[in-house]
Amino acid sequence: MDPVQLTIIIISFILTTLVVILSIQVWHILGEFRLTAQKVNKM
Repeated sequence: MDPVQLTIIIISFILTTLVVILSIQVWHILGEFRLTAQKVNKM
């Protein structure tokens, strides 16, 4: 396997990991936002 191929594989793996982490974070933020909106509506 030549270095270019290896680099591409490593970069794509890192990017995939980052996307997964970011989507989990966004999911949590949306959950928090939903709870906050419910609290505001109850006021």
